[in-house]
Amino acid sequence: DVCSSDLLRKRPHTEFLRWVGCVRPSKRLHERFWLLGGLILFSLAMTAFEHLLGWDEALAELVATGPVAQLIRIEPVGAALLAGMSYAFLRTAGAEEILVRGVLYKRLIPIIGLTWANLVQSLLFTLLHNWIVFAALPDAPLWIHADIFIRIFAMSGAIGWFMEARDNGSLLMPWLCHG
Repeated sequence: DVCSSDLLRKRPHTEFLRWVGCVRPSKRLHERFWLLGGLILFSLAMTAFEHLLGWDEALAELVATGPVAQLIRIEPVGAALLAGMSYAFLRTAGAEEILVRGVLYKRLIPIIGLTWANLVQSLLFTLLHNWIVFAALPDAPLWIHADIFIRIFAMSGAIGWFMEARDNGSLLMPWLCHG
């Protein structure tokens, strides 16, 4: 039986930053490259699948008319892109990682175990991002949301597992992959 107070009471006596995953990652650099390579291969396989189904033109059209396209219209383009990417990397990705993986995920692990906690955080992360896409592109077909769901859920699960099982619980790799 898990209640909300259990999520707060499970905090060990440690510094807050360490508690949310701001710790030194493991020294296994080669494993980070394997993770990145796997994520890239998965993304390429999904892109090839989209191409086989004929979705690539519809996706290109949505990207050309979506929020990123609006950012590109700001002059000078380089400054607008740099500002947008910096904001996304430093503010948005960092805050999401600390909240979902640093606070929620790390609190759920001692209560329901690594596998279930990883599934919960992956599902939450995926629903959050699908909601953002739905808000930005409300007329997008359902298959786009399904495609995004599959991509984010799989990648979030892999990154979450790597963070806890292989990288000392550090948020660094999830933050870099997310940004």
